[in-house]
Amino acid sequence: MKTIAGVGLSQNTADSHRAGIEAARAAKGQLKGPFPLAVVFMTEQYDEQNAIDGIRSVTGDTPLVGCTAPSLICNGKIYPDGLGVAIIQSDTLKVRVGSSDNLSQDAKEAGRHLGNLAATLSVPKGHPQNQVLLVFADASMTKGVVTDALYEAFREFGSFFRFFGGGSADNLHFKKSVQIMNDQVHRDAITGALIVSDSPQGISLRHGWEPTGRNLVVTKAEGKTVKELDGQPALELYMDYLEEDIKGFDFSKFYGFASGHPLGIPMATGEYVVRDPLSASIEDNSITFVSEVPENTIVRIMKGSKESILLASTEAANEAKEALEGKPPALILVADCVSRLLFLGDDAQTEISNIESRLGGDVPMIGFFSFGEIGIEKGGPPALYNKTCGVYVLPE
Repeated sequence: MKTIAGVGLSQNTADSHRAGIEAARAAKGQLKGPFPLAVVFMTEQYDEQNAIDGIRSVTGDTPLVGCTAPSLICNGKIYPDGLGVAIIQSDTLKVRVGSSDNLSQDAKEAGRHLGNLAATLSVPKGHPQNQVLLVFADASMTKGVVTDALYEAFREFGSFFRFFGGGSADNLHFKKSVQIMNDQVHRDAITGALIVSDSPQGISLRHGWEPTGRNLVVTKAEGKTVKELDGQPALELYMDYLEEDIKGFDFSKFYGFASGHPLGIPMATGEYVVRDPLSASIEDNSITFVSEVPENTIVRIMKGSKESILLASTEAANEAKEALEGKPPALILVADCVSRLLFLGDDAQTEISNIESRLGGDVPMIGFFSFGEIGIEKGGPPALYNKTCGVYVLPE
């Protein structure tokens, strides 16, 4: 039996339980089973537990993972409010799901606990793309520790695995971020689904941002907050570099301005992990980012355009498709940074349409606008990216 999938959507925000039933029934459609995995994304308008109960009334004990998101993606379209479910039918996939709470209190232990999934499947060493961990982590409420959890999970899994996923969030209110596993709602947690297939699964992450100017060194930082760059107050140096008058600047508009000027951390592969500025403090001249920026890290200020960002999503789709080595895609899963949605505006739909067209317009698609994107790009340990478009493709 080949692997196939279905995707269902409900925008019934008045009845969360009913919405879960509607989306799950639409996803299940004519699928017969077995069902090794279901994936769910929902926006903040829903009561998560009631929605999950509705989904499980349709899917039974099918393993379920997912999270909350600012907006979701279903079958090539963007929905600012809705609940989406994908159900996978296959008799060849091996799947295990797991979760670990208290992420902000002990990230390393949370990562090690998640890494135990590898032992439960007794997976032999093989092609890394055949063994993928879907990861959904609380990246909005924690203090910049997701990377620590990912590194520890990677140490447990080893280099014969790939990672893909993203950070859960609400619509930038920073009040509610939920991770889902089976019939449970988790907060301050990291959840995952280990998927082992007979053929390579496609993964690619691309952002479209390019470095400008000289290297800068993060000389003082705490978690997500950078206090000094090159020994100077971070905000002063950042604004001076961009030729902005710090005294006359309206800092209520800082995020909109800074979203076009993120920092990039160079990697050994020549790529950059992007860090998205979130807010600034004129009191101590610090800048707080969406994800952690460690001390002694070299960074560059980045630039980008709508054209370069849209091209990056097309490249991600093409690379994910190439990784399938000729196999047709069964399901597309997208983790697209919410800052790209804000930066692109109406063109965000073009980005999703580009991905859909490269991978086949009739392939089921589900995804979410994430608060940080998780993946391994060209080998090495997994990283938490910002302002990036991630594409995962499950083969038939």
